[in-house]
Amino acid sequence: MSELPDFGLGYPGTDLRRRLVAAVLAGEKTATAGLGDEEERSQLGDRFALYDEDERVVGVVEVTEARVIPAREIDLEFARDEGEGFESVEDWRVAHENFFERPIDGDTPIVAVRFRLVERRVPDLGGNLPVSPEPPSPGPLTRTRRSAAASRPLRVWIDMTASAHVLVFRPLIELLRRRGDEVEVTAREYAQTLQLLELHGIEAEVIGRHGGRSRLGKARQLWSRLHALRRWARGRRFDVALAHGSHELTLTAHRLGIPSSTTFDYEFAWLQHQLGCRAATRVVVPETIPPDRLARYGAVPPKLLQYPGLKEEYYLADFECDPHVLDPWPIDPARVLVVLRPPPDVSLYHRHSNPLFPRTLDALGRDEGVHAVVLPRTEEQREFVRSLDLPSVILPERAVDAQSLIALADLVVSAGGTMNREAAALGVPVYTTYGGRLGGVDETLIREGRLVPLTDPRALDLRKRVAGGDGRVRRDPAQLLGLLLSAYAAESTASTSEP
Repeated sequence: MSELPDFGLGYPGTDLRRRLVAAVLAGEKTATAGLGDEEERSQLGDRFALYDEDERVVGVVEVTEARVIPAREIDLEFARDEGEGFESVEDWRVAHENFFERPIDGDTPIVAVRFRLVERRVPDLGGNLPVSPEPPSPGPLTRTRRSAAASRPLRVWIDMTASAHVLVFRPLIELLRRRGDEVEVTAREYAQTLQLLELHGIEAEVIGRHGGRSRLGKARQLWSRLHALRRWARGRRFDVALAHGSHELTLTAHRLGIPSSTTFDYEFAWLQHQLGCRAATRVVVPETIPPDRLARYGAVPPKLLQYPGLKEEYYLADFECDPHVLDPWPIDPARVLVVLRPPPDVSLYHRHSNPLFPRTLDALGRDEGVHAVVLPRTEEQREFVRSLDLPSVILPERAVDAQSLIALADLVVSAGGTMNREAAALGVPVYTTYGGRLGGVDETLIREGRLVPLTDPRALDLRKRVAGGDGRVRRDPAQLLGLLLSAYAAESTASTSEP
C-alpha cells in the first residue's frame, strides 16, 4: 500500500479534487481520461492510491480498462461515467480543453480509463499512506505578533518557478533589502531560471523541478513540491509571501497561515489561476486585463488590485543596455539582427505545437541578410535548434542578458508573452507568433500598434532600425511592490480589528 502511486484526480488542495474523489467514493465516477500523447499509460490491473484534497489516502482504485482512442470515439456513456455531470460529449470536450489548456479535436489521442474502487480508507483511523508529519497550522498571525512585526523588518518569501520571475523580482528584492527587510527565495529547476538567478546574483533554495508534458507527471511534481515547500517554510515565520503565478507558493502559504500575493499578466491560464488566485490574499494584475475575466478565479475586489502599464515597464525602469552583449559572436552590422524566442511548448516539434514559429525560424535561419539570435527556453529546444544547422542562426549556450539583446535588435519575434512585452517596453518592433487566445495585455498592445501578430514569415519587415528616441516608459517598481505587500497590510488590519 505504501508504494502505490497517486491516482492524480485534479490537483492537491483544490475543490476539483474534493469533488472528483467524493464522486469516486460515492460510486458515481468510474472513468477518467487523459491525453494520449502526454499521459503515462495505465495497464489493466494497476492499482493507485486515492488521495483527497488534504493529501490523505481515502481509498484504492484498480484499473479495469485502459485504451488509447481518438477523441471522436468518446461516447456519452463514457462521458457520464466520469461522474462530473456531463450531459453531452461536447460538455466533456469543453471541460477537458479547459483542464488541459489546449484544444481537443476528433483526432486527439485520449487515454480512456475505467476503474473500480477496491478499498475505502478512513484517514482519521490511521489507515492512510505515510505522509510528512504536519503540526497544526499556526493560523493568522496573532495581534501580539502583528504589533511586534510592525516595529521590525518584514520577513518575505519569494518563489520563482520560471525564467521571467527572476526579472520581475530582481528590483523588488533590491528595494526590500535596501529598506532592511529580510528576503528568502525558493526556485524550481526549469528552463533558465537557475542560470538567471546566478546571473543576477540572487541566492535561492532550489526545490523541485518541472513535471514535463504529462498530466500525471505534473500532478506528481506538484504534490512533491507542495510537501517540500511546506517543510522548508514551516518555522521560518514569514510575514508575507510573493509569487508571479506560482500556485505552489500561494497554496503553501495559505496552508501555513502566511498572507500572500500573486501577480501575472495573462488571464487564460485556467488551472494555474484556479489554484493560485483562490489561495492568495491579493491578486495583482495590469489594468488592461478586464476584471470580469478574473472573477471566475475568485479574484474580485478587494482581493483584486490593478496597476497601470506593463510589468516590464517597472522591472526595466533601471535598465541600461550593455553594448558588449554581442561581443561573443562575429556580428556584421549591415545584417538585420533578429531575436527569436520559441513558444513555451516543451517540444518545438510536438505535432500539436503551432507550426508558425518553426517556419519563421527556418526562413530567418536561411536568410543571408539576417543574424537570427535564438533564445531557447529548455535544453530540448536548444538541441532541436542546433540540429537544424541553419547558417544564419546564433545559439547562445547559456542564459544571456536578453534585455540588452532586445535593445540592440532590429526586431523581435517571440511566441511567448514576456519577451514580446519587453520589446514593446523598450520601443523595439516586435511580432508575436502566439497561437493561443490573446490576453488583455496583448490585445491592448496590438490596438496601440506596439505588437504585430504574425501569420506568415514573409510578412516580416526586415530592415535596420533607425536610431532615435527609445520611446520607453519607465515606471517606479516601488508602486508594484506596494501593491504586492498590501497582502501583509490586509492581514494586519483584519487581525487588529478583531473583537
